[in-house]
Amino acid sequence: MKKYPRQFRLDNIEQLNILQQQLSTLMPLHQSDVQIQHSIYYDSFDWRLYKKHTLLVAEPSDEGSLLYTQNLLSGKRSEMLSVSDIPRFAWDLPESALRHHLDGLLEMRALLAQLKISVHIQQWWLMDVAQNPLLSLRLETPKLHPAGRPAKTLPTSIHLNPIKGKGKIARKISDYLRQDLSLQIDDTPLPVRILQHSDKEPGSYSSKLNLQLSPDMRANQAAKFVMKTLLATLRDNEAGVQEDLDSEFLHDYRVAVRRTRTALTQIPFVLPKSMIERMRARFAQLGDITGPTRDLDVYLLKFDDYRAMLPEHMQADLTPLHEYLQQHRALELGRLQRYLQTATYKKFIRDWQVFLNAPARPHHQLINSARPIKALADERIWKAYRKIMKRGSVIQLDTPVEELHDLRKQGKKLRYLLEFFQSLYPPKEMNKLIKILKNLQENLGDLQDYEVQAYYLRGIADELGQQTSVGTATLLAMGMLVGQLEQLQQQAREEFAIRFKTFAQKSHQQLFAKFFKPVPSSQPEPIPFETPSEAHSLRGLKKLRKE
Repeated sequence: MKKYPRQFRLDNIEQLNILQQQLSTLMPLHQSDVQIQHSIYYDSFDWRLYKKHTLLVAEPSDEGSLLYTQNLLSGKRSEMLSVSDIPRFAWDLPESALRHHLDGLLEMRALLAQLKISVHIQQWWLMDVAQNPLLSLRLETPKLHPAGRPAKTLPTSIHLNPIKGKGKIARKISDYLRQDLSLQIDDTPLPVRILQHSDKEPGSYSSKLNLQLSPDMRANQAAKFVMKTLLATLRDNEAGVQEDLDSEFLHDYRVAVRRTRTALTQIPFVLPKSMIERMRARFAQLGDITGPTRDLDVYLLKFDDYRAMLPEHMQADLTPLHEYLQQHRALELGRLQRYLQTATYKKFIRDWQVFLNAPARPHHQLINSARPIKALADERIWKAYRKIMKRGSVIQLDTPVEELHDLRKQGKKLRYLLEFFQSLYPPKEMNKLIKILKNLQENLGDLQDYEVQAYYLRGIADELGQQTSVGTATLLAMGMLVGQLEQLQQQAREEFAIRFKTFAQKSHQQLFAKFFKPVPSSQPEPIPFETPSEAHSLRGLKKLRKE
């Protein structure tokens, strides 16, 4: 049987009054009292559920709240789960299908109340002369309740619910609503309609860069655009760090700091030297201040993995270590939060914002400022790539570990440059290059992490060993854990040769050369200054270009 529309939209109260009058003339119309259903929609800060066409809905109940997920495409709901309190993380939920579903989507991100709504619901029944129901109509009028602002009433929707065996009357009423009353068909699920009328922009935030540059854009303009985008990411995450909502706020904040530091050094001679040196020092200080808290976040996020490295009978012995990490994280986070509230920090960010918002003008003493960004990007990416190839090709099993750590840093610089300028090159090939670099970086990152974690845990063991409240069992468990981490570090080191061989294979070298290797020019490069009197400031031009 051919389907017919069952959901319509009423755009104003006049349409509702007309509908009520018209239906009353056709047959008896019974109306229920208005019921109000309150709901809160939850998602992470970066809308991880929404990106998978899902939202978590909480409705009040006698015991607390009923939780369920709702699909944004079909409107279908999962089974409800009764909880006394709204969880902060998916792992705070009781064991259930809902927990496993959310855990896979949210990972370490906290659930945040994104939208608060109330829906005014009324049922209408069309009756026959014997007062038997022929058709049920459900009228829903949603209201959005933004924080600190008046409620916003959305258009009413009408849902036709046919009575079994009365499909013919339902079809006729559907045709009547569409043709005679000219009501708009609207089968949009409620959460989507709410989002369409809210000031929220799901998916607008992402820690991934999506910079759109044009090849002929001046390098100083492009550099400011890159750094302004990074500053926006940093500011987006400030409140989450201050409120300690989840660990990813600080992670994304630090990534923005690291990317900025790379941009300041790897897009050279495009912005005033005095400002660059000042900001390099400021962002380096910011990296130092945020580092301890992030390190402790990582240890706590990995703690279940630490436990799993030990025999089951020893896993509980790590509890004092967990308490130590939590206590020290609270101390370090407090220091960080106090710094973010200082006048020094606020002035630093404000000055940087003002500078980035000012027009970027070419300057004869800044030899790259007026160059097309594509030419400068080719040059900088090729240089960073060649440096990795040169250093990585000589690393052996007995090479000092410091050289591997230095290679890891060089890999980050190349990765950030590829991400900054990704829009200047074919996306498919750029994604491939970033992927093969990421494969190498994961190995180098693991090697660094295992070494740092083992070193840090040895220091904690020495400290805990001086406390009478910590038993021998805990110290033995920590010693075994350090041993496991050292084994993993050795495995990562042995795997490096395989990862680097993949990165350096001939087809990948050809791909890097195709897009970034400078084309030899038969014409001498023009001197980028206007009068001979200014040449003294560029005596080191040849040397600077090589750098």
